[in-house]
Amino acid sequence: MGYKSFYLLIVLMLLISACSSTKYVPENEYLLDRVIIKSDSKDIKSADLKPYLKQSPNLKIFGAVKFHLGIYNLSGKKDKHWYDRWLKRIGEEPVIYDSLINEKSSRELTKYLLNKGYLNATVDDSVHYKSRKKATVIYKVKPGLPYIVEDHQMKIEDPIIDILVTSDSANSLIKPGISFDVDVFDQERERITKLLKNEGYFKFSKEYIHFDADSSMLNHSIRDTLVVRNPNIINELGEKAESMHTRYTIRNTYFITDYDPKEALRLQNKYYDTFDTLIVEGHHFLFHDAPNIKPIVFILNNLIKPGDPYKLENVERTHSLLNSIPIVQYVNIRFYEAFDEIDPMLDCVVQITPARKHLPSIDVEATHQDSYFGAALNGNYQHRNLLKGGEQLGLKLRLAREYQKKLDGTGSHPADEFGFESSLMYPRFLFPLLSRSFRENFKSSTKLSASYNFQDRPDYNREISNISVNYNWKGKSNWNHSLDLIDFNLVDLRDTTSNFNDYINDIVYLRYSYDDHIIHSINYAIWYNNQQERNFRNSKYLRFGIESAGNALYGLNTLLNSNTTDGSYELLGIKFSQYIKFDTEGTYNQYINDKNSLAFHSSLGIAFPYGNVDVMPFEKRYFGGGANGIRGWQVRRLGPGAYYSDELDYWLQSGDIKFQFNAEYRFKLFWVLEGAFFLDGGNIWTIREYEGQEAGYFKLNSFYKQMALAYGVGARFDFNFFVFRLDWGFKGYDPAAVSGSNWVSKPFNSSNHALHLAIGYPF
Repeated sequence: MGYKSFYLLIVLMLLISACSSTKYVPENEYLLDRVIIKSDSKDIKSADLKPYLKQSPNLKIFGAVKFHLGIYNLSGKKDKHWYDRWLKRIGEEPVIYDSLINEKSSRELTKYLLNKGYLNATVDDSVHYKSRKKATVIYKVKPGLPYIVEDHQMKIEDPIIDILVTSDSANSLIKPGISFDVDVFDQERERITKLLKNEGYFKFSKEYIHFDADSSMLNHSIRDTLVVRNPNIINELGEKAESMHTRYTIRNTYFITDYDPKEALRLQNKYYDTFDTLIVEGHHFLFHDAPNIKPIVFILNNLIKPGDPYKLENVERTHSLLNSIPIVQYVNIRFYEAFDEIDPMLDCVVQITPARKHLPSIDVEATHQDSYFGAALNGNYQHRNLLKGGEQLGLKLRLAREYQKKLDGTGSHPADEFGFESSLMYPRFLFPLLSRSFRENFKSSTKLSASYNFQDRPDYNREISNISVNYNWKGKSNWNHSLDLIDFNLVDLRDTTSNFNDYINDIVYLRYSYDDHIIHSINYAIWYNNQQERNFRNSKYLRFGIESAGNALYGLNTLLNSNTTDGSYELLGIKFSQYIKFDTEGTYNQYINDKNSLAFHSSLGIAFPYGNVDVMPFEKRYFGGGANGIRGWQVRRLGPGAYYSDELDYWLQSGDIKFQFNAEYRFKLFWVLEGAFFLDGGNIWTIREYEGQEAGYFKLNSFYKQMALAYGVGARFDFNFFVFRLDWGFKGYDPAAVSGSNWVSKPFNSSNHALHLAIGYPF
């Protein structure tokens, strides 16, 4: 079935792409088959010019196959059947060569070059008809030499603005010696506009800024002058007159805490007459009946204060801070001039539309491992304004049953799980000694949580309890921070079978990993992510984390000279773990076009146990394989190192070091279906040469020989609110191969490939 499925997919794609690409090209018309851009300058790349083409060929996947055009051409010409119309809707109609559009493209390319400082640039186009119905367009670009800014001056009519702009000239984007680039000049206009808006100039816009460029100098040089004009007004005589730019101060701030846009549209100006008003710390709060959120919540997340000068960055920051409160759905900030004041003043109105207070949900999941099926039921409930301060209560309940094998080889034993988690998140820092100004400058939250999980496995029962205090914050930069100041885990193992006891007792590190233990850790992570920002087509994600456990308990026991058991200190009669752990990962998504993209990912993790217990707890160790790992292997079936066993050693296939890299080519097919081809590599290793895991020990002179490689194909179903993923991975290089070559020559053997079902993209 493996061979048949794989070859069927390849044959299907070839058949679709082989369909006559000119089926829907009218007589005496031509399919735009290729567009070629040739430049005689190394500084001008065709990739930079392609976005300015007004007509491009049909999209390709793999850079060669016009799959979407092939789908369109599978339809019938008369649209008699529903599937003909459906094929045309999901496919892409042929791009017909248009000479008028071709001329527009030439003009746009020339305009782009002129804007980049190539004032003598020329673009010549030609059309080649390679067959009766296909055309290739070639653009020959001759940029010439770029013009350079030799002298840069400023002419600012308003003396106060002159001082502000001149004092910030060190941050100017325009300096003598740069190329004459219109885009850079426009960015400088935006920079100055933002500078002045942060200095109180609420009404200032970049339209008041222009550049006078003199290109009459020799040697391709430009003399440029930045001009900042004053606004024109109509005087008492009805004539135009110049006026200085106005700096504004905030007079009053109004918060409408339960704003309803539909009612506001219906009632117009009468809408505001329906509110009661409360003044707290100089801020006005408008509400119906009673405030649904405590005013102090908005005050702590507001930087627009009466008496302060208008500042754009404070407006943007306030918008972000208010949006981070769980009970807030939408925020709209508006300003109105206060004409009755001698000094220019602004009234700020913050319209806040609350979100749903109660949010229950239930989801069901299915599992499949080692030919055994299972199911789980998860119930969730959120209260987004528990104490009327934007606090979010979270409750989770999990019930699961699956079937597993015992260590003695007998199968179909029920494995049950019951779990409960509660959390309370405050939309601010809850920490003593922090100043109010510090709290106001960060988009922050504090989360208190407790959980309990009971696992009834065929060979043992286990209880896992957790208590944690987490702080999350984001400053003015795009970096986010997370600190688990308290993270206390208690693992209690009980009702073990004799086979299980014999198994773990023979292997020292397993005995410590599965013994009762306590983890008291502090975790810190910092990450950057612009994948959710619409303006970024090429997105990236970076994360760095450090976790330290057991040091405080070890230091306290050492100070008190406590007794040890088998050389280890105990808390509540249970040994506690001591280790340090470092993790880092990064993802980069390269946009190619609307249908194609590349994604790259890598991660590195190192965990070092020491002191009280020299073995990492099992739940803190790394594992290989799985839907988000090296996809030629099932989860926990890869590594460590070159480790191999005839049996499925769930416990042994974990490690203290992990390195992984992934590359994925993603392409949209039709409807909600997307395709992918991927290459994965990496492995896990142990940091010490544990008994039973000798082949998994990390050695500097041999670890690179133990890098596993996998490749495969994937399908994704993008339903907007979630992505369902199916990945089929094949082993390429198996470091644990015991006979023959490590390179896998028969990928379709049952042990050499893995199928993964998952929600969301792997990275």
